[in-house]
Amino acid sequence: MKQKDEIIKLGIDVHGVADTFPDFFSKVSRELVSQGHEVHIITGAEHTRALELYLKDQLGLSWTHLFSVTTYHKKEGTEVTYIDGNPYMDNRIWSRSKAEYCRRNGIELHIDDSDIYGKYFSTPYARLMDGMPHDEALPPLAKGGEWHATQAGSDPSIYNVKTTCPLPTVSVEMVIAAFSQGEIKVLLPPKPGKPDFRALPFLPFTPSDGGALEACATHILEAMTGLKNTWMEQLKTYDGARHLVTSYFALVSENAMAHQADAWFSLREITHTEKPSMSPFHQALLRDFYDRIKGKISYTPIAFALLENRFTWTELRCIYEAVLEKPIDPANFRKMIRTHYTIRSLKEKKVKSTAGRPPELLTYEGIRDVY
Repeated sequence: MKQKDEIIKLGIDVHGVADTFPDFFSKVSRELVSQGHEVHIITGAEHTRALELYLKDQLGLSWTHLFSVTTYHKKEGTEVTYIDGNPYMDNRIWSRSKAEYCRRNGIELHIDDSDIYGKYFSTPYARLMDGMPHDEALPPLAKGGEWHATQAGSDPSIYNVKTTCPLPTVSVEMVIAAFSQGEIKVLLPPKPGKPDFRALPFLPFTPSDGGALEACATHILEAMTGLKNTWMEQLKTYDGARHLVTSYFALVSENAMAHQADAWFSLREITHTEKPSMSPFHQALLRDFYDRIKGKISYTPIAFALLENRFTWTELRCIYEAVLEKPIDPANFRKMIRTHYTIRSLKEKKVKSTAGRPPELLTYEGIRDVY
């Protein structure tokens, strides 16, 4: 039996960490638990039997402790509001909860996907950045041999590779999303050589070039929209036979849609009807993207990335309703947003083309900070 000072205590977030690299975190958590160490799964989701089955059966995780921010605060009597199953509470409480849990339990390292919580930590905290799960069967990409992409397309199956050692091919696939006409739309240019077939923007990634995956994603974003700075993050890495796809998503305002005006399609239509025609791989990737933003909209300011600098309450609420696919009471919505974020009312009003009182314009000034 290990002495107390020999036990490693690791904290792992679920959304954006364990579910993004399930193979890696499954191996790490199982090995640590089997050796008598502590693995603390720390999540915002409510602690239910369904959650435990998901973590165990689908993600393959092992743990010694499971901490739910929502369940903990419900037991403490904190006011929790649900919108389409997603919990909302005072952001000052939510953002500190993981840090306080790690401090109380002496967690030696917590891994999360958001930099929002980091400033509250007094114990070691790591934000998961670009990377791919380690596979012992594959040699390191930076060593041995040359990598030559002789043909490239949006489907992993049409990559042909000539190598001097068995290196995998790598590509970066990009989901670019905007909000327009009451729904989330994604950019799907025609696939080269197949104008009736749509595909996500992508670029082959050559490890020998020494570039970063995120730089490749930024290049795609700029080429497709003319933008460099917007909300962008890694979605997931997909491991195929000798091919790795690392996907990113970026959220842009409606103005960015002008660069590819005829190439934007309803995300709801894609996920519900599988139209327009595209590869099953890209359909699955877009479903993963939808699941990600549906989960993150409850605790991150991603909705503001889809707006211009000045917006109305109605425009903001419509984004939440489109993502959550459910009407939201306007009064409760305003209360929830002001609790989480700093919103400033502007003196000017939005110009209306119809009769009636013009709505006030707002601007987003960031997440509410508490010192």
